[in-house]
Amino acid sequence: MAQYAISGIWNSGSNITDYAVHRVSNVNGSTVYGSAKKYSKEDILILLDNPINSAKTIVWNYNSGVWRSGADIEVVGFGVNRYLRTVPDATVTDNLDNLINFGWLNCKF
Repeated sequence: MAQYAISGIWNSGSNITDYAVHRVSNVNGSTVYGSAKKYSKEDILILLDNPINSAKTIVWNYNSGVWRSGADIEVVGFGVNRYLRTVPDATVTDNLDNLINFGWLNCKF
């Protein structure tokens, strides 16, 4: 089973177009997040359609200087109307729309 984490987004208007995706691994009992790679909406949907893959959001914890695991992510919808969403809970900061918007930054992935 492959685990992934999403730390940020790019959008066009109100639509998310791309995601900053990290591969998650376990090293000596500690969770390690690889460098982010930019995935298009289509590519991340293909990746997460595979039942052996899963993803969560991650949010930077400025107090401790580490990533904090967030909400589970699921693929919803049908056909061309498919998209990612976080499993609803009471936490707003780990929802996809509230992650870092890399479109505002001059980042090259």
